[in-house]
Amino acid sequence: KKISYIGADIVKKIIKLNIGSNKKKNIKFTHFDFTKDRIPQHDLIICRDALTHLPLKMGLQSKKNFIKSKSKYLLSTTFPETKINVDIPKGHFRPINLSKVPFSLGKPIILIDEKCDGENKDKSLGLWKIN
Repeated sequence: KKISYIGADIVKKIIKLNIGSNKKKNIKFTHFDFTKDRIPQHDLIICRDALTHLPLKMGLQSKKNFIKSKSKYLLSTTFPETKINVDIPKGHFRPINLSKVPFSLGKPIILIDEKCDGENKDKSLGLWKIN
C-alpha cells in the first residue's frame, strides 16, 4: 500500500520551510489549525509537542476534532508520570498526561519513551485507537 504523509502546522513559515526541503509526490504540507478546522480522516494522526502548549479547553476541542475525523489512531506527546493536568494560558508549556482527566484516553496501546533528560524525563509518545 502506498504511504502518504500530510504535514500540517498553524505556523505558515514552518509550512513554507517544509515544502522547500521535503516536498515529494507522497508528502504534502498545509496550513491548518486542528483546534478549529475539520480534520480529514486518516489512518494515523500525529500530534507531537502541541497539546502541551494549549489551555485545557483548546486541548479538549482538539480531542473532539480528532475523534470527529474518524481517523483510526492518535500518536501524541504525553507525560505518564503527570498526575493532574493543570490549565495554562495559550502558548505556555506544561506536561500533560492524555490518560488522565480531562483527556481520559485511557492506557495507550504503546508508549514510546523519548528518553529526555531533566525535569520532564518521562516525555513519551502514546498511541491510542480513537475511532
